[in-house]
Amino acid sequence: MRIEAGKEEIIKYSYICDLCGKETGYHRVCSICGRDICSSCTKFDPRDMGDYPEKYCESCFNIGQKYLGQISAEEEKCDVIVENLEQEWRDEATKVLKKGQNVGQT
Repeated sequence: MRIEAGKEEIIKYSYICDLCGKETGYHRVCSICGRDICSSCTKFDPRDMGDYPEKYCESCFNIGQKYLGQISAEEEKCDVIVENLEQEWRDEATKVLKKGQNVGQT
């Protein structure tokens, strides 16, 4: 038995950096303005240590420097609120369990 593989058309996409004009083989956009950016023109928020950090063009990154402190302060406030709510949740669950009740029978 003879099986012939069909011809496949390979399509290669390339992207052009909106800042320097360099051709790139991947699509990377600034998280703020949406412009296509290459690796050379990409800046990362140093606070973002995740697997997929936000990417910024140099202009948006520079503009954002004045906001990063404010953003950090607001994130800390949110963290405190979440911690307080989780503690209330634990306290209530502990009370219910000590009374020997099942969840939903408070």
